[in-house]
Amino acid sequence: VNLRYRSKKIEGLSYGINVNSMYSRSATVLVMLDCDTGMYRSFPGAVTRTLMTTYNIDPFITYFDEQGNRHSLRTRYYYLDNNNNNNQANKSTLHYGEYQYQKTFPGIKNFTVTSGVMGVLTNSEAPLYAANEDSSGINTATNLAGYMQVDKKFFERLTFNAGVRYERFRINKSVEGKPVFRSGLNFKVLRETYMRVSFGQGYRFPTIAEKYIRTGVGTMYIFLNLDIKSETSWNAEAAIKQGLKIGNFMGYFDIAYFRQEFENNIEFNFGYWGNTPISGPGIADSIAKNIGFRSINVGKTRVDGLDVSLMGQGKMGAITINTLAGYTYMRPVALEPDLAYSVVDSAILLTGVVDSPSLTYNSTSSDTKGNILKYRFQHIFKADVEATYNKFSLGGSVRFNSFMQNVDKIFLVLDTGTTQLLPTGLTQYRLDRY
Repeated sequence: VNLRYRSKKIEGLSYGINVNSMYSRSATVLVMLDCDTGMYRSFPGAVTRTLMTTYNIDPFITYFDEQGNRHSLRTRYYYLDNNNNNNQANKSTLHYGEYQYQKTFPGIKNFTVTSGVMGVLTNSEAPLYAANEDSSGINTATNLAGYMQVDKKFFERLTFNAGVRYERFRINKSVEGKPVFRSGLNFKVLRETYMRVSFGQGYRFPTIAEKYIRTGVGTMYIFLNLDIKSETSWNAEAAIKQGLKIGNFMGYFDIAYFRQEFENNIEFNFGYWGNTPISGPGIADSIAKNIGFRSINVGKTRVDGLDVSLMGQGKMGAITINTLAGYTYMRPVALEPDLAYSVVDSAILLTGVVDSPSLTYNSTSSDTKGNILKYRFQHIFKADVEATYNKFSLGGSVRFNSFMQNVDKIFLVLDTGTTQLLPTGLTQYRLDRY
């Protein structure tokens, strides 16, 4: 339901409310049975069944004053209830509010300043996240921010923008805050030729789940990480966009180089995480009880690459052809391959489950060539083509992901090693496709 009212008494004032609700039943699988006949079947006990109820209520107000400046207030109340089996139910409520003020300057052409404040309060109640400080499963997270951005256009060809935002996060007793910056330039070189460059910073505080989750799904476990640190990054892009006209086809060709560097990069990895097995259902083997998934800081990383895309429309008689295609090459690398994530007990080394006293990128990766990060595709191609005739349309799409070079080595060890705690067939599957 979406409702908006434009005031007849106060010019420029409008307000309303949007409401959305959904109920769903679903099942998700953490680990498949194997890589052959069990590709679409679950590993025993790895299915989570969910009855989900969610709704949001979004009141808003917008006002344009006599000078043309824009005031807006957006709010939201969001409710989520995931009624999961396996003792993994969770409920949460979110309160969101943002006031934004956008000012134009009549004396300065094409100049706009946008500023605002934002706040989010999240309350979560879940046995799933009962590894918090008081073991209650009740957690509170807040995010407060203030920001300002300036936009200016010069000579009808050059557009410049720059902004700053201060973020403050709090989860229970953990508090942290810092500013981030961004800027960009877009230059119209010729009639249909554009160049752009941008630079920005990123900052992400760990979530409630990343810090406090503690659960088991069948023989698989997911571990908490109270010591996980915030992730920061910077990113830059340089690109050219060129308009095209070839016969009856008109469109744009875009090519961009991008680079992003992370500090304390957060990844969700599978491995061995110490000597404190979690309680709950599952196999009795103490070694296996310390093997599972965990969100960890993997140190400094870098992702750079090239993105090429083509979009446009053409005619073949009375048939209209719409095309959207793109290719991305990425080079995601670990810059600190010897950084230790965890220390392994000497008794576990004798089992052959792990072969290094310290868990690092080098010791936990299935393939360290080029220091490529785990679970990344380096080549991605996708295309979508649609033909329209009168009121009928027919389309097709394709997506290609290159071979995933690097995964957690422990998956292969548990598949084919002496323990064979997780015989998924992954080792042979990857050998057949490399």
